[in-house]
Amino acid sequence: RAPLASGNRYLNESISGKSRLILLNKVNLADPSMVTKWGAWFKSQNEPHLFMNCLEKSSVKMLLNLARKIIEDKRRANNPEGIKPKTRYRFMIIGLPNTGKSTFINLLAGRHATKTADKPGQTRMQIWVNVGDDLELLDTPGVMPPEIDKDEHKFWLSAINAIPEDVIGVEASAIFLVKYFLGLGSKEFLLRYKLESSGLSVDETME
Repeated sequence: RAPLASGNRYLNESISGKSRLILLNKVNLADPSMVTKWGAWFKSQNEPHLFMNCLEKSSVKMLLNLARKIIEDKRRANNPEGIKPKTRYRFMIIGLPNTGKSTFINLLAGRHATKTADKPGQTRMQIWVNVGDDLELLDTPGVMPPEIDKDEHKFWLSAINAIPEDVIGVEASAIFLVKYFLGLGSKEFLLRYKLESSGLSVDETME
């Protein structure tokens, strides 16, 4: 969901040197062709990443295997002569508000360990959650960049409920999305709103 707009270059700078894995959630709702393009882009940036649906246990299994591998590879790189395997892993979950962090942790934990809702700002403190015998996850409040670089990014973040709706306004967000889907010629968009063609103007479509 809006992979570039939901990134945080300021956060990237502050965690420089730490092992990380970028999760792109809700892949089940994404255009497969766009998933392919974003996958190629992240690979070109040499960024470990995973497209997933945090409501599917198969996605969680892939995630844990990849996260453990990233950590073990870094340990071997830092100590080629070998170290004793660590029996416990600790991960921090960081990201924008309302992007599925708490839902993902609850799925891993097999219980409602953290509060979830379809609006930002539900997690208000850091919470350690035990997941199995060898894993702890730190759920954190949503982290917003100190400034959003592009106006287009503000619209995308509003559209996915990562920022409060009054920042951009409901109607402005709707107009932005209508323009986007009309430009795509999206058949799903026309079907969802029972529109006869994508040749309508934005005002006609909104009405």
